Amino acid sequence: MNDDKKYQIFISSTFTDLIEARDKVIKVVLDLYHFPVGMEMFSADDDEQWKVITDAIDVTDYYVLIIGHRYGSVANDGISYTEKEFDYAKSKGIPIVTFIRDRQALIANNDRDDDPVLKEKLNNFIAKAKTGRICSFWNTLSDLEREVAIALPKTMSRHQGIGWVRATQNSPDLLNEIVRLNEEKRLLHEELELLKKSKKVREPRLSVYVNEYSAQSVEPILFPLIPPPEELLYKHRDPISFSTIPRTLQPYISKEEINQYNLELSKITEDKILNYNHGVALINRLSNGQFNLNINICNEGTARANAPFIQLTFPDFINVYHQLGRGKFHAEYLSALSVMNDFIPNAFFDPIIEAKKRGGFPVDIDTDLSKRIETAYFFPIDQNNTYPQNILNGVEGYNFGSERISNHRVLAIQMQTQAHALCTMYSNFIVVPTHKGEGQINAYLMCDEYEQAQILSIPISVQ
Repeated sequence: MNDDKKYQIFISSTFTDLIEARDKVIKVVLDLYHFPVGMEMFSADDDEQWKVITDAIDVTDYYVLIIGHRYGSVANDGISYTEKEFDYAKSKGIPIVTFIRDRQALIANNDRDDDPVLKEKLNNFIAKAKTGRICSFWNTLSDLEREVAIALPKTMSRHQGIGWVRATQNSPDLLNEIVRLNEEKRLLHEELELLKKSKKVREPRLSVYVNEYSAQSVEPILFPLIPPPEELLYKHRDPISFSTIPRTLQPYISKEEINQYNLELSKITEDKILNYNHGVALINRLSNGQFNLNINICNEGTARANAPFIQLTFPDFINVYHQLGRGKFHAEYLSALSVMNDFIPNAFFDPIIEAKKRGGFPVDIDTDLSKRIETAYFFPIDQNNTYPQNILNGVEGYNFGSERISNHRVLAIQMQTQAHALCTMYSNFIVVPTHKGEGQINAYLMCDEYEQAQILSIPISVQ
């Protein structure tokens, strides 16, 4: 064997279970002043990577095979990459030196295949590797180091490789550079494997949909602002004189009542009319301006979310109610009626209509405000009806188990869990637009698995 000639030695084995074994073999090869090449780090079924491996074997002088107790990563054709490398080296006529670990060696469980199929493939591979050649057996790393140091020089003596001859005095530097790059490549491969594992971590990813709109929606959730019926609004009136009343009705109304009516009219200012009609607008919103609100909470991640908490904060032109808190509507009805009567008592009293009633003449206009509201909205107002105090005051908000509404603007939902790839619908809510505006619903999403809350916004508009 020419001592000036350096040989390239391809070291083939499985990866994670034989890291220390390969290091020992690499050390022996370097101590013999040859070039170790380990292409076992090329994983997956990438055709281009396999081309790199075969190219490396093509220029290899000797092929060292280390077999442990794992069959190794399997390609699409069902054959491990270690066995594919062996078959390719054999097909190229490259001298092969095989080191098989003792089948009774004490090793960690994760360094041994449990799958019966992989065990059978490994046994068949060992039988193939032993056929027609002398194999060495090892138990400990020291055994392997010793066996390689003995067997490799013998193989080199019997089978002369092409090898590499030093071209300049700088060849040792080149060798060191190759060794350094090979080690750098090995470390990079280990880092890549760790990154691949980290990407496989399962985690939840919460999202919220409001009436099927999400933070990704370009168009806003749109609600209309419905104006109140004209017959409920108070409009400015002129005083009347007794002489303008039809003769058939004069016996049923007195001049004193007409004068009192005109006196009350004179007390009604524009501010009182404005405040009165604000009360009408409130009653209209509670009666005719309610819209269903559906909250869909989804987990679009790969793991269950534990204790999800979702809080939605609505802009100031939207009020939110719970279906079970409809008693609050009645309370606000009564409050609005009281305020309206404070500003303009008996707003729809008309002397001529009153005279018609007294005379038994037909009347098609109701002067009672409550009756007008009932006619407009089909909503019977029972001023003696009572509701639980926590619903009537509504100052601290509604609390319905896992669902809570505060100040008509903040809606919170506390869940126990949310399975991944599933959604949960909450449809117990109502929104009442108060005035026109454009803004957004701010969503706060949190669960036990999150390190910090997820903040989203959904556009919303009242027109």
